[in-house]
Amino acid sequence: MKNKYFTPNIEDLYVGYECEIKEVVEDSNTKSGYNLEWVPYIIGINNIGTSDIKVNSGSIRTPYLSEEQIINEGWTHHYDDFTFGVFWKEIDENWDYSLEYDYTYHRLLITIISKDDMKILSTKFSGECKSINELRTIFKFLKIK
Repeated sequence: MKNKYFTPNIEDLYVGYECEIKEVVEDSNTKSGYNLEWVPYIIGINNIGTSDIKVNSGSIRTPYLSEEQIINEGWTHHYDDFTFGVFWKEIDENWDYSLEYDYTYHRLLITIISKDDMKILSTKFSGECKSINELRTIFKFLKIK
């Protein structure tokens, strides 16, 4: 993957959206005593439409979905296959969710598989997923906890 970040569309922002913004921080190594740095940021109810959020100015970016973020959502890393990461999450004693994520093209596949023979019972989602924000929305719609 060439770039680890993308600039979100303004219509994709919502309260709770996780991103990074450029923020002025003190820096004694510069003439002015300040520097611009990327800092983690979660959009709050009072931030929509404020000067903090300047999508077209290059002051906001969103990290592409990472292995670490998927694991932090409760998934177990099963294996990697070229540009894909494969993760599992238990449903019950007979079934697991399988999540395959293509880190290059940001494609996501979520299926239900049998623990006995690894056969796919059904496909729950297949499509684009660029960040943790979209992943959480997909989980919410699919009722995956």
